[in-house]
Amino acid sequence: MSLRFRPDPPVHARGMAVLLDGWHATCYARMMTYQRNGELASRSLRCGRPARGHRLRWANRVAAAALAAAGMAMGLLTMAAPVAAATKSVCCRAETVAQLDHSRGGVVRVIAGPAYEFAHPVAAVVHAGDLFVVNDASQGAGSLTELNAATGSLVRVIAGKAYEFAHPVAVAMDGADLVVVNAGGSLTEINAATGSVVRVIAGRAYEFDHPVAVARDGRNLFVVNTGGSLTEVNAATGAVVRVIAGGAYEFAHPVAIAIDGRYVIAVNRGGSLTEISAATGARVRVIAGGAYEFAHPVAIGIDGRDLFVVNRGGSVTVVNAATGARVRVIAGGAYEFAHPVAIGIDGRDLFVVNRGGSVTEVNAATGARVRVIAGGAYEFVDPVAIAVNGRDLFVVNDGSQGAGSLTEVRV
Repeated sequence: MSLRFRPDPPVHARGMAVLLDGWHATCYARMMTYQRNGELASRSLRCGRPARGHRLRWANRVAAAALAAAGMAMGLLTMAAPVAAATKSVCCRAETVAQLDHSRGGVVRVIAGPAYEFAHPVAAVVHAGDLFVVNDASQGAGSLTELNAATGSLVRVIAGKAYEFAHPVAVAMDGADLVVVNAGGSLTEINAATGSVVRVIAGRAYEFDHPVAVARDGRNLFVVNTGGSLTEVNAATGAVVRVIAGGAYEFAHPVAIAIDGRYVIAVNRGGSLTEISAATGARVRVIAGGAYEFAHPVAIGIDGRDLFVVNRGGSVTVVNAATGARVRVIAGGAYEFAHPVAIGIDGRDLFVVNRGGSVTEVNAATGARVRVIAGGAYEFVDPVAIAVNGRDLFVVNDGSQGAGSLTEVRV
C-alpha cells in the first residue's frame, strides 16, 4: 500500500469565506462581496492571505472584484498553479468544513472544493494537528479526508478496498490510531500518522447491529449498536470482550455514547440514558423520567462534572454525572435551537450544532446563552457535527448533494 500527498487545493467559486488577519473576503458563485474591512489578495482571482505591504486600495479592489466576478460567472476561480484534477469547469460541491474562531464567533475560512473529496461528511476528530473528516459517501464505500487543522490544506484522502469502509458514520481516537465506525457492521482502525490500515474488526462474534458511535475508556472500545446493544472491544488486540445487551439495560435505539471515568453512558433515542460499569459491563442505572425532559436525544458531551444531552426536539438536558440527578434543562427561544444534532465542549462553553444552520454557544457552568453563530458568511449547509481544536471549531456540513468516491492515496 502506498499513499500520495496532494498539493493544497485551489479555492473555487462557491463556499469560501476567509478571515485574513482580521480582514474578511467572501466568494460566491457569480459575485464577490466584501464584508467590513474586506480585502482581496494581490492575486486578484484567488481568495487568500494578502501579502504584507500589498493590500489593495479601494480603486484596485473595485477593479479586482469586477474581474473576479467575471471569472466566477464562468463557474470557477483559478490560482497560479491549480492541481490538474481541478482545472475542469467546476460547480463546487456543497460539502464544506466551516472553521470558526469561537473566541469572536467570526469566520476563519470555509474549506470546500473537489480536491477534498467531501462526500456527505458526517463526523470529525482532531489529532496531532490534523483534522480527520468522515465521509459517509451515501451510495459509495466511504472515505476519510485529512486536513491540516492550522491551514485548512489537504493532507490526503484515505480510501480504498483495503479499508473496507461500509458507510462510515463516526470516528474516535485510540491512542495513535483512528477508529472509524462503519454502519455496515465493522470498525476500521487506521494509523493516524501514515494513513495505513491497522486492522478491520468484523465478524459474528462482535454482534455489530448497525453501529453508529464509539468511545474509548483507556483500555477498551465501546461501540453503540442501534439495534439495542454495546459491543466492547479490546483496544490493543481488536478482540471482542463482551456484548452488553438484555432487558435490564433498557436500551431503546441507542445512538450516542460518552465515558466518564468508570462509567459508560449510552444515549437512547427513545428518551433515556443507560449507565454501565466500564469494568464489568453491569448496569448501574437508567436515567429517565419527565423531569429530564428528554425529547429524542441524539448526542452527548461531558465536562468532567456534568453530562450534556442534546435533544433533537430543541433543548439540552444537563445531568449530574455522579448522581444522575437533573441539573437543568436549557431551552427557550433565546437559544435559537433548530433541530440540534451535535455538541462540542471546550472546557468553558458548549457549542450546539443546529441542523437548521447555526451553532448555539452556551456557558457550561450556568446554562446562559453566549451567542448564536449564524449568517450567510458561515455558509452552513445542513451542519451535522463539530470538532473543537483549541480556539477553533470545525463544523461539518453534510451538504445537500454529493457522491461517494474511492481515492488511492500514495506517498
